Amino acid sequence: KRMLVGLTGGIGCGKTTVSRMLKENGQFKIIDADEVARLVVKPGEAAYKKIISTFGREVLLESGEVDRKKLGDVIFNHPEKRKQLNAITHPEIRTVMIKQYLYYLITGEKVVILDAPLLFEAGLAKFMSYIVVVKV
Repeated sequence: KRMLVGLTGGIGCGKTTVSRMLKENGQFKIIDADEVARLVVKPGEAAYKKIISTFGREVLLESGEVDRKKLGDVIFNHPEKRKQLNAITHPEIRTVMIKQYLYYLITGEKVVILDAPLLFEAGLAKFMSYIVVVKV
């Protein structure tokens, strides 16, 4: 039987430590939603291009990468802009996570961990065989 296990928890709860421990022993493959979120906004990616067209070049660092702090400042007090950003990034994040999961399935992995802080909020809980919530 193959399983997709959700790993979630609030900020500072130790979820990253648990994820690292599961990965280090080599027994489980981890799909890290935060890591994927950083990948999809790299220069050249579809979400990157949409972010520039939506929010302008002022949300970029001199290097051309997305300035996560500036972008965060833009969306923090503007729910409509946050919705725009989520509409750009969430489909891309989901696509990459699905591709990673399918890769692990076809390479014979029995258990894959989805490390996702917003597992419930993103509507991903329904796809999990089990859910592990890390709490302080």
